[in-house]
Amino acid sequence: MSFFHGWRRKIGVVTLLMACVLMAGWVRSLFFADSVTIRGRMSLDYNRVSSAGSNIVWLQASGFGGRPRQKSEPILIWRHNALPANNVRLVAPKFKWKFAGFAFQERPMSQEAVFKTLFVPYWSIVIPLTLLAAWLLLSKPRVSKPTP
Repeated sequence: MSFFHGWRRKIGVVTLLMACVLMAGWVRSLFFADSVTIRGRMSLDYNRVSSAGSNIVWLQASGFGGRPRQKSEPILIWRHNALPANNVRLVAPKFKWKFAGFAFQERPMSQEAVFKTLFVPYWSIVIPLTLLAAWLLLSKPRVSKPTP
């Protein structure tokens, strides 16, 4: 087992495992939409991270005044939905900016309330992690020079 001596190969295996898990999430996002919502303790504001349509989507809803959140309402909510077969891509009109699959959208709901959405494509994380893992695992380790 001399292959795993040194930090490079160990980090390479961990990086490759991370890339595989994210690749599985990428494939799953083509058929299912999963989301985790974290709500504010004292307000109706929330942050949601979703996986759908080959993207990781972060949505932040802020500025929702009104009634404070009830203690019986959960802070963490997980949702799972099957995507319709004919609609596997996320559609969001009027992006503030969009480039190579990355996108940002800001939608005002009232004077204070606003939804901010960031789209990050899975490929932008999976491909660099895979290349890094390949370099860490396949590059030849440096030979240590004996000290005189």
